[in-house]
Amino acid sequence: MAEFRRRQNSDRWHWSRACSNYPTEEDVIISHTIPEYGSLCEECKEKEPLEKD
Repeated sequence: MAEFRRRQNSDRWHWSRACSNYPTEEDVIISHTIPEYGSLCEECKEKEPLEKD
């Protein structure tokens, strides 16, 4: 299962550590399920497509 991360001042979620915008700061919000709000990062989608359930 992917770990979704976003910066506190953003609504863009990231899950690929290869993404140039992957948040590594301490003040990130973490979700272990696909977030129901905000948007998913397009770069993450290209680098690490999410598996379809």
